[in-house]
Amino acid sequence: ARWIPRAIDMFCSLNDTFRIAMLMEEEEASKVSGSVEDEEVKVQRDQVLSHVGKDAQERHMRNYSKILLGAPYLRKLAHGNLKQQTELHTILAEMQVIMGQARSDDANHLKNYIAQYAAPDPSEKGLEPPIYADNKSRTLLGVNHPQLAGMLCPIKHVKAYHEDPKKYVQNL
Repeated sequence: ARWIPRAIDMFCSLNDTFRIAMLMEEEEASKVSGSVEDEEVKVQRDQVLSHVGKDAQERHMRNYSKILLGAPYLRKLAHGNLKQQTELHTILAEMQVIMGQARSDDANHLKNYIAQYAAPDPSEKGLEPPIYADNKSRTLLGVNHPQLAGMLCPIKHVKAYHEDPKKYVQNL
C-alpha cells in the first residue's frame, strides 16, 4: 500500500477504483461474451458509470491494473464470494489508511525545506516576512502570509483573490 501513492496515484481512492474498474470489467465481459444479461444489472452499472467521466474511468482502470500487478491475490478476492469480498473491503480500508500515512510521512519530510522553494524567485529574495521551521507562531502561515496566500488560493478563486486579497482572505 505504501507504494501506491508514490508510484501509481497519489490520491487514489481504493474503494472507488475497485468498484468502478470492476464495473468496467463486467461491462467489457458482457460485450465480448454477447450473452444476455439481466437488464436491471445493466441499468445499475450504466447509471453508476454515467456519473464518472471517461478520463476518470480510464484512470481508475489503469490504477486497478497496476495495483493488481503488484498484489494479484486481490483479484481473487474481488471476484470471489461474499466472504472474500468482505475481506477485500477490509484489506482495502487498511491499505487506504497506510496510503494516507505514506503521504503524510512524505509531506513531513518536506516540511523543513518547503520555505526554501515557496518563494517566487528564491535566488533573488525569499519570502517576506520569512518563515522559519523552528518558529512556533502560526499567525503568518498559510493564507495569512502575504505571498503564500496567492499560491495557496484555489485556481477557481484566483480572480477574486487578485481583485481584493484582504477581502477574499476575510471571507474564508
